[in-house]
Amino acid sequence: KTAPKNIPEIAFIVLHETTELGIVDHYYKGADRRWFCDGAANYASWRVIRDLHGKATADKAYNVDKEVTRYEPYRNQVNLRKWSAAEDQSEDDKLTKLNGARYAFAAKAVFLMNEQGGEDVLPKLFARIGRTSPKKVSYKTIAKAWKKVTGKKLKDILSAAVQPQS
Repeated sequence: KTAPKNIPEIAFIVLHETTELGIVDHYYKGADRRWFCDGAANYASWRVIRDLHGKATADKAYNVDKEVTRYEPYRNQVNLRKWSAAEDQSEDDKLTKLNGARYAFAAKAVFLMNEQGGEDVLPKLFARIGRTSPKKVSYKTIAKAWKKVTGKKLKDILSAAVQPQS
């Protein structure tokens, strides 16, 4: 037998869920965490695959620009800061295209964070975030860490993530 062709996608899902669980368990339990946890999990999963197997394989597993293009019709409805944690989201909302769009634009935000802050920005952010109890971490904690590490405003990243692609 030959290996399934969708191994990069399967690896991506396993890495994503493991990363997200680690972030929630060790860094960020706040109700406003969804955009950051899912975006960081998408980026980290993509990056592991990229670093091990190259960008083409990583883009086959998850292509943020294709996802953002796919969900372009929902761009104006996406408010990443207001995206409810999974346990606070209705089952009906979880199944909507808008929810799918939130994943794409959250990933875009974290990809932009890495473009603007450098590939070592997430470890730097987690080092700062880790100084606060995970139950007390909020958007403000992430914004302060981002400002300290990069000198930039996090709201600008979230705004740029939902802008039309050029």
